[in-house]
Amino acid sequence: TYSGGLTLAGGPMVLLGDQSSATGSIDQRAAGTSLAIGSATQSSPTSVVVGSGKSIMIGETGASGTTSRIFEAQGSPGFATSVANHGSLSVGRGSLATVGQHASWQQNGAMTVVGVGGYSASLEVTNGASFAYSGPTEIQINPADNNSGNALLAVTGGGAFTTSRGFVFGSGGTGTGTGQLTLSGEAALRLSADIPELFAGASTGTVQLGAGGGIIDTLGFTTTISRDLTETSGMI
Repeated sequence: TYSGGLTLAGGPMVLLGDQSSATGSIDQRAAGTSLAIGSATQSSPTSVVVGSGKSIMIGETGASGTTSRIFEAQGSPGFATSVANHGSLSVGRGSLATVGQHASWQQNGAMTVVGVGGYSASLEVTNGASFAYSGPTEIQINPADNNSGNALLAVTGGGAFTTSRGFVFGSGGTGTGTGQLTLSGEAALRLSADIPELFAGASTGTVQLGAGGGIIDTLGFTTTISRDLTETSGMI
């Protein structure tokens, strides 16, 4: 039974079935790679577990690499895909990461979405997927320092993001990149603990309600929202 990690050097890769014994890091920093966990046509569940002290790294966090990395977790009707990451999660330079239909993600380590240089980073929870964060620190949404790379965390299409921590936007220095959290398509942002300040950090960071709107559900916990919400939904 293989119990190590996974490093993508190039091309596409698909993980199917029970991969929970391989608890090492997943490294997708190489440019031009794509990684799918599960598929829309799978005929059995897919599960991935990353151990404490390990990491999932999608895209570079340093000033190198120019082409995209595509990461997607999804399942099929009746056969779900689950990811349990007890280590850290980094979505970086030139990356598009999606948690999609019939998929769930439990994130127990710290997480960062970070643009680097002129290249953006995006993490989207969509199509009814669920993402639960219970890491030790606030969620970091950081645009590139002194450059144009954006950092986007989007919950769309009926997706649900549950968190016990707030979100912190980086400043990006003198750059034009922005940090943004978007809720659209009747997506939900839910609390699983009291959070003193839900959206903190640089004033350039934005929280937007897109088409179809979204719900911020405290589930009985308490929080404070000191930042204006922008919207294109017509629902505020």
